[in-house]
Amino acid sequence: MSGHRWEIVMLLGVLLVTGCGSSDEGKTEFVFNPNALTFSRITTNPASDTVPAWNPAGTRLAFVATRTTHPELYITPVAELNPVRISSQEGTFVSKPSWSPNGENIAVAADSPGKAEPAAPETHLWVASYLTTLPQLRQLTESEVADSGPAWSPDNSRIVFSRDSSLWRVAPPGGDGDILETGDLTGPIVDPAWSPDGLRLAYAVFNGDNHDIYVQADGGSPAVLVASGADERYPTWSPSGGHLAYQSDARGNWDLWLVSSGGGTPINLTPDSAHDDKHPSWSPLGGTIAFSSNRGGNSDIWIMERVPFE
Repeated sequence: MSGHRWEIVMLLGVLLVTGCGSSDEGKTEFVFNPNALTFSRITTNPASDTVPAWNPAGTRLAFVATRTTHPELYITPVAELNPVRISSQEGTFVSKPSWSPNGENIAVAADSPGKAEPAAPETHLWVASYLTTLPQLRQLTESEVADSGPAWSPDNSRIVFSRDSSLWRVAPPGGDGDILETGDLTGPIVDPAWSPDGLRLAYAVFNGDNHDIYVQADGGSPAVLVASGADERYPTWSPSGGHLAYQSDARGNWDLWLVSSGGGTPINLTPDSAHDDKHPSWSPLGGTIAFSSNRGGNSDIWIMERVPFE
């Protein structure tokens, strides 16, 4: 019976998706029924839980939570929902985790452990291993400006991150890093995300009023993917690399949207103006997107299942 039920759900989610004959080759427009999706709450804590990130196996989520006096890094098995804190140094302020390809380490942006919060913290990249008995943070970068938003490449050769309005890259052992060529883009570039095959980067670029989503082939030039006039952030790739999900305030609040990686008309996955849905992270197993939302009253981690665009 469960197999038949799954087929019905997939019919609702997939057969209502139709190509609309875009004149641009490789671009597709979609008709989508959001009622085909299901939602589950992963964390239930009075604190703020945000920016989830799937491990490569699709079994654990890393996220940032303010459950003590400052934001720290947590991990929870999705099957058990038992968050464990893996950063405990006083004065550590972490954001946007990114897993290594082998799932043993996590890159984060944080200020220097052991110091009180400065007025304008200079964040750097750190690597945490949650496999050790007492997880330690190893510093990866050090500069006079803030480093943020690490994205670990699928081949483990580099970590791309934001620094001083540009994208930089550094090898996982650490070092000074070097700037990544992004053509004529001048606005601050944030939220880098690797495609599953490691051949493309998606990221958000500030245009003076808000952020647009760009895609750039490795060694190529950037091309705008989404520029709606709204603020678009945090792109995340589907496992096949055929689609990206991202957050946008096109309807006033933050919703999760989806677009083909070849371009086309974006579709709203969470068309509900009563709450904010942010920070999507697509499961490597497909069909599931983790995100942060206040739909339960405070900011918690949720997962969206039966996403038909794999």
